[in-house]
Amino acid sequence: MAKIDRRTVLRGGAAVAVLTAASTISMPGWASATAPIGPNTPVEPAEFNSPVWSALPLLDRQVFTVMGQIFATFRKHARTIWGDYRPDRSQIVLPYWPGGNGLPAYAYVLDAPRPMQLGDAQLVDLPDALGLGAVHRITRGAGMDAGQSPNGTVGSADISGVPTLLIGFGTSDTFPGLLDFGMWFAARVLVHEAFHAYQDQDGWKDYPLPAGQTTQPAEKEYPRDAENAALALVEDAVLNLPPGQPAPTAAKALRTYLAIRATRQDRLPEVAWRDGAYQHGEGTARFIEDRYVRVSGQQLADSFGIVRHGCSTSRCGPKPRSSSSSPATWTPCSAPTTRSRMCSGARMACSAAPASPT
Repeated sequence: MAKIDRRTVLRGGAAVAVLTAASTISMPGWASATAPIGPNTPVEPAEFNSPVWSALPLLDRQVFTVMGQIFATFRKHARTIWGDYRPDRSQIVLPYWPGGNGLPAYAYVLDAPRPMQLGDAQLVDLPDALGLGAVHRITRGAGMDAGQSPNGTVGSADISGVPTLLIGFGTSDTFPGLLDFGMWFAARVLVHEAFHAYQDQDGWKDYPLPAGQTTQPAEKEYPRDAENAALALVEDAVLNLPPGQPAPTAAKALRTYLAIRATRQDRLPEVAWRDGAYQHGEGTARFIEDRYVRVSGQQLADSFGIVRHGCSTSRCGPKPRSSSSSPATWTPCSAPTTRSRMCSGARMACSAAPASPT
């Protein structure tokens, strides 16, 4: 597991700033550098001279368009994003959720070394330009059974000894937490949430707890402190740079942020380990998400002003380290109004700060 310290953050931030200039990924249906993709950009599948492709439902073609772009990005930039985190080399099951009380009737399987072990695998003859390799469709079997486990959200399972990403898809009104591949926002959320599965598989250790603390922190237990909230919001403001900044500007902002953060945590040691635990798991996933967005030429969500981090009242947040999690108890931050900021404790501090008197 990679060690994260201040030097790494500063060097990484400067490197990322250099990579914001333009898109380096060319894909059918994927915008060019002159038309960058934002989180609310609709996914518009390319037209191919392929009867199979044309016969697929629009949502299915959108899924394959997004997956093709993610695969292309990681093939070219995996080391820049995060070492050996390779969703493009993972066995993936994508069950389709029809909504209502209906369970998935079919799923697509990508990168399966032995597809027949996942079910009644039928090869789907997709255009080679998508860069997805062999794709199969299943309607029953171990892959379908596993695909129902996380109830449509991004998760993982071991299927016949093979670590497998489970990525449900459907429309945005099916149920909370389900990815809607009709918008490009789904791509960055997928990369983020799949990294949590990578953390679990890679033996990612929980953040060290202080003496006397036996459980990882819960957001509802975050100290209610106005000074903490104010300083954390200053940290957020420092980090809220427009995209495309020169490397020295980005490095200066990061140094300023780290100095304010160190001051806040020195003054308020009871929040330091809670911030650290949140950043260790959720913050790292956001770091990977932002790096993926930058190197693929997409526009950062925060620059649109629609994916804000302030005082959210939603239940979204770090995924509990429990295989029993479901949308009934955990909603990943997949809606634009509930996204959390990667680097600082502002979201938790803000939601925990005392309300102003009325």
